[in-house]
Amino acid sequence: MEFSSAVRRHRGHAHLTVAGSLDAFSRWQVTRQVEDAVARGCRDFVVDAGDVTFLDAGGLGALIRLRNTTRATGGVLRFESASPRFRWVCGVAGLDESFGLTA
Repeated sequence: MEFSSAVRRHRGHAHLTVAGSLDAFSRWQVTRQVEDAVARGCRDFVVDAGDVTFLDAGGLGALIRLRNTTRATGGVLRFESASPRFRWVCGVAGLDESFGLTA
């Protein structure tokens, strides 16, 4: 599956959908989209990672940066769905609780 990402903005909130391989190469697309949404006033982000098939340190770094940005601006980062692979990698990295994936 090829990588895709999209951000929909609505009144200070953004919905980020990522699918495929979120890695060191594709993270730049996510980073640009998130930075644009933040520059346009979005503080709260909902992430749909339900179709992520691969996740590496580069992809995690983009999401950690998003988490840190939302916290710094008083916003909230929430994951509405996460693939089993995404959950597993976050668990191994110790980020499952930080990302709210421990349910």
